[in-house]
Amino acid sequence: MEIKGIVEGFYGPPYRWEERESLIEFFPQLGFNYYLYAPKSDPYTRKDWRRLYPDRFLKRLERFASICLERRIILNYGFTPGGDIDSALTRLNQIRSLGIREFSLLFDDLKVKIDEDLAKSQVEITNTIFKRLNPDRLLFCPTQYCGKISSYLKVLSKKLNPEIIILWTGPEVVSTRITTDHIQRIAGYLKRRIVLWDNYPVNDYDPVRIFLGPFQGREPEILNLLTGYLANPMNQARLSLIPLFTLAEFFKKKKRYQPQRAIRKFLSQFGLTTHYSMVSQFFPSRINLKMSPETGLLKRRDFQRLIPIIETWQEFDLFEAAWAVKNLILARDLLLSWIKRRRRKGLRELKYSLRREGEIYFENQVRDLILTGSDNSLRLNYEDQ
Repeated sequence: MEIKGIVEGFYGPPYRWEERESLIEFFPQLGFNYYLYAPKSDPYTRKDWRRLYPDRFLKRLERFASICLERRIILNYGFTPGGDIDSALTRLNQIRSLGIREFSLLFDDLKVKIDEDLAKSQVEITNTIFKRLNPDRLLFCPTQYCGKISSYLKVLSKKLNPEIIILWTGPEVVSTRITTDHIQRIAGYLKRRIVLWDNYPVNDYDPVRIFLGPFQGREPEILNLLTGYLANPMNQARLSLIPLFTLAEFFKKKKRYQPQRAIRKFLSQFGLTTHYSMVSQFFPSRINLKMSPETGLLKRRDFQRLIPIIETWQEFDLFEAAWAVKNLILARDLLLSWIKRRRRKGLRELKYSLRREGEIYFENQVRDLILTGSDNSLRLNYEDQ
């Protein structure tokens, strides 16, 4: 693959420059060579796309571009233009003056009707910009960036310049599995190789969750079909390195990749091995739905085996997720208190997910157990929230 790296493409506060620089320090170790700058909350990339950046921002971006160049990392700038092509080119030329030569036009998450007319309009904008800008590489994120073949995609396949690379997230926005068959069908239909925009470990859709589980559910053969692979990280930059290290292992090992071995290897590298039991509480996600052993014991009410395990839990530094560790400690303490006193105790202090997959997390199970006191009710009561 030509492109291996990350796309800063999440909602919520963008990374600080120091966080971006910290991330790319690890790129040589990870084998990554690409950084796509496209934070949704940078107003200049979407809402205020016509406005030129102020000098202060340009100086920081230029410094970041220089650091990327020193480390042989390609920096791509992405934004969402409207129909004013001249204004779009003015913005892109402002960025190109900093030494950036690769760009992305991102039409994702627009509240519009996705049909042939939309595709024709976007194709005209994109083809014209590509011809007039003459970038080293241009990536294009369609408004339909996942799923099945459609009339919208049909227009792209026929009209979009074949040198323009399409970004694609897989069968879903957050894809649990990405198969060789899916990539072959989409790339074949679009008549070009594609760059996978993998929405893992991004957590902007469920910000109270921390996704530390390994990359899995991606067939290794897809690596031979893709032009590139960009992972969308969490809002927590440093924490994202843990799953990103397993992605690097996937790139390296391919068919020999073992997710659990990879995550243990890199937890050890981050000095978290002794806290593996606690850290495993964060692993469930839409990619890794296997619950932790402790959560399983709690669901089965096997307190005899559960209590000795959770009594060993101690607070530790999980980078930007100290609050999550405190949640687990609080859940543990309240559970032990409830078992000891055999009475219900509220968990209002806890942060928890109300999403369907959230029910498999330890603190949610503790909350449910204590509030309901029922052996039959193991699910969150969404209607009461």
